[in-house]
Amino acid sequence: EEIIDYAKSKLGTGLGTYNLITNNCEHFSNMCAFGKAQSNQVEDVIKMLSTDETVTISKNQTKELLKFIDDLKIQAEDGKTYKEDLRKDVMKFCSLTDPQFDIKVMDSVTKKMNIEELKSFKTVFQSKVDKTFPVKPQLLSSCEKEKKKSKNTEFKI
Repeated sequence: EEIIDYAKSKLGTGLGTYNLITNNCEHFSNMCAFGKAQSNQVEDVIKMLSTDETVTISKNQTKELLKFIDDLKIQAEDGKTYKEDLRKDVMKFCSLTDPQFDIKVMDSVTKKMNIEELKSFKTVFQSKVDKTFPVKPQLLSSCEKEKKKSKNTEFKI
C-alpha cells in the first residue's frame, strides 16, 4: 500500500522525460518499490554489449543508446573541467600558504589525485588561506570611522 501511495504521489509531477536507458518504467517501479531508480534490463543490455555476444536492438533503441552515450560524454567533459578547476584551486591555495613549496611537485601530485582527494586538499589549504589572509571590510560604518579617527595607526607610510 505504501508503494502504491508513493507511485500515485509521483504521477503527474514531471519526474523527467521518458528515456529507454535512463528513465523507463522499470526505473520508476524500482524507485517506488526499493527507493532506487535502476533498470536491470538496461544493465543487462550494457553488460551484453561489453561481451562478444551478438546483440540486436531496434533503431529507436539505437537512437536512445547513442543519445545516452552523448550525454555521458558531456558529463565526462564536465567532470574533467571540474577536476581541473579543483586542481588549479589546490595549487593556488598551496602557493599562497606555502610559497616555498615547489609548485612543479604540487602540479605533479595534484594530477594524480582523484576528486575527493582534491576537495580535501582544497578545504585544508583554503582554511589556511582564510587564516593567513582574513577578509577585512574596506568600507567602515560611521561608528567605526569615529573610533578610527582618533587612532589612525592602521597604516604606516
